[in-house]
Amino acid sequence: MGIGTGVALVITQGGDVTGLPSQLQSGFGLASLFFIPYPATIAIVAAIILWAVLRFTRYGVRTLAIGSERTSAERAGIRVKPHLTSLAALAGGLAGLAGFIDITRYGSTAQSGHVQDPLVAITAVVIGGTLIEGGKVSIIGVIWGTILAVVLQTGLIIVGVQSFYQLIAVGTVLIVAVGLDRYRVRHRHDR
Repeated sequence: MGIGTGVALVITQGGDVTGLPSQLQSGFGLASLFFIPYPATIAIVAAIILWAVLRFTRYGVRTLAIGSERTSAERAGIRVKPHLTSLAALAGGLAGLAGFIDITRYGSTAQSGHVQDPLVAITAVVIGGTLIEGGKVSIIGVIWGTILAVVLQTGLIIVGVQSFYQLIAVGTVLIVAVGLDRYRVRHRHDR
């Protein structure tokens, strides 16, 4: 992440991207389909597709198997390294889509505006019930975890909490969520 951020800063010479066509914002970023903004529509469609892939495809089963126990997945004949590469490519594609949606909504970039995004994303996933060690994913849980993380972050902004305290608050919520996740996993194994 640090390398990617550094390369982006070198390419942009530390400045934000501005001067994008206003039609990009008015025609997509702020436009709606049946009163649902296009960005929200894309997020809903992406969540449904990811849920279906994880639930009903061999690719999803293999993904969960690798996350659950990599060695066992290899012994079962799953080609783990190419699968992990495809997952990284998928994650990169989804991150690119999120970046495109963000730039169409705001019409420019704000480098300092997304410092907390990785922490918030991890918090949302863990709160949503996805196990850090793998093997269990809940797309619906991730959606609820995202809503909670966004509400937390937005609430902190509305209350006037400074950005460095926001990092502490989100990090604390993540630590609590991971602690509860560990407790839940141990408690389940003790049964």
